[in-house]
Amino acid sequence: MRLRPLLPSELSAEQRAVYDGIVHGSRGNRPGIRLLADDGSLRGPFDAMLRNPRVGARLEAIGAALRFETDLRPDLREFTILLAATQWRCAFEWFEHEPIARNAGVPSGVLDAVARGAVCADVDENYAVIEKAAREFFACGRVSDEAFDRLRARLGEEQVFEVLALLGYYSTLALLLNVFGTSEEPVPDGTTVPLWAEHRSDSERQAS
Repeated sequence: MRLRPLLPSELSAEQRAVYDGIVHGSRGNRPGIRLLADDGSLRGPFDAMLRNPRVGARLEAIGAALRFETDLRPDLREFTILLAATQWRCAFEWFEHEPIARNAGVPSGVLDAVARGAVCADVDENYAVIEKAAREFFACGRVSDEAFDRLRARLGEEQVFEVLALLGYYSTLALLLNVFGTSEEPVPDGTTVPLWAEHRSDSERQAS
């Protein structure tokens, strides 16, 4: 870990406002979301956001809107998040969202394919169009007309925006998590472990 988690007693007034907004805001008291470590510090990317509370507050608000204020089906939202986690080999992001995805109805076969980096086969067309657009974007920073048109025809322009914003937001979180680092935590029972998480080097483990 490159950042020592900030304890509540150490926070400035500005940091405390962000902390309270995260803990008591739209994320608070939702099943499957564990915001705090045992010592009261924020887990994962939220502790990093306290280092620059003005920007961190706005970044967290974008994430809350994408998680709780959109019309995208929950299973498709979590599927999209896991595509970003896999692209950037972000272990914290994967292990936090894989159980949520499973509970939201993402099929086990889809989770296994994403964990292996394989193309999902025989899936709901909604999954297929999101996956194709995401893979193209991550490969070259663009999405082809064909992939975009299929995505728009299936989901509509409002939800295309939501998918693209999810890919961007969770890529940003992956950057924060992979560079600043997070503590190693036990893998939740029943969670699919990606191949890249099984075979990370010691330096990769220290950075995630």
